[in-house]
Amino acid sequence: MKKFAAIVLAAMALMVSSANATVLWNGGFSGGDLSHWGDKQTAVEPKCSLPYDPNRLTVVTDQPAGSGNAGALRITLNAGDEAFNCRHTPAISMNHRSELTKDGQLKEGDERWYSFTWFIPTTYAVTDGKGGGSVIAQFHHVNSSGDEPGSPPILFSALTDKLLVVQVPSLNSQNDTNLLSTPLPKGRWFTVVTHIKFSSSDSKGLIEVWIDGSKLLSKTTHTMFSGYTNYLKVGLYGRPTTIQSNQIFVAGVVEATTQADVMPTSTPPTPAPDAGTPAPKPDAGAPQCLCPCTP
Repeated sequence: MKKFAAIVLAAMALMVSSANATVLWNGGFSGGDLSHWGDKQTAVEPKCSLPYDPNRLTVVTDQPAGSGNAGALRITLNAGDEAFNCRHTPAISMNHRSELTKDGQLKEGDERWYSFTWFIPTTYAVTDGKGGGSVIAQFHHVNSSGDEPGSPPILFSALTDKLLVVQVPSLNSQNDTNLLSTPLPKGRWFTVVTHIKFSSSDSKGLIEVWIDGSKLLSKTTHTMFSGYTNYLKVGLYGRPTTIQSNQIFVAGVVEATTQADVMPTSTPPTPAPDAGTPAPKPDAGAPQCLCPCTP
């Protein structure tokens, strides 16, 4: 009887393991740190004195009643901020950004489901002089030599009042296409789910998008550039000419292989106001883009 019970318990454990196997990575912040993310790319003052500025990428551990260990990431991008790759000598400008990267490359033929749960305050606004917004998520390209020329094939951009899903048609192109333009939810949490078949072929690639469970986009098209892999970045990225300082919050990011693992089941709470965020600092010395900046 004991042997039979042991077999049953082992089978149940295997079933639980199999049920969770489709969640490939959980990028949430309940652990209170960013150790499960890759690069942290922010402005640092003085330049390169720290790997990144924790005041610009800050885990918020305030918890709503009944939410357990839930946390969120507060992302701050101040007017005039300029991030640098300080591992390079001399340090290389990475333009106007506060972003996290996820380690791991997405290859031709990969298929993934992602969910992002964001809170964008009602005060959020973007004025960059060219009608652009801030990129809040992107699937950036990179080749085997580490080169990342031009803008990524797929990105999510938040204008003052619009959320865009943008496609760049080809490597180093100065043009782009809005695959989706929809009102930007502000002052509340909302969840974006995207299903992507990664391919450089217009007949094999696919991107689908849901916001709070409503399907708004399904497009067969390329989602990669030939000869490149993709990787995920989340945060705020804009032009150096952006004059506002902004904060947004992300409560969770999940990468999975099935729709059931990423569709929202509940909405996280509104984050408490942060009185400790540094005031915007003027930076007359921030360089201007000579061409559209590379996310």
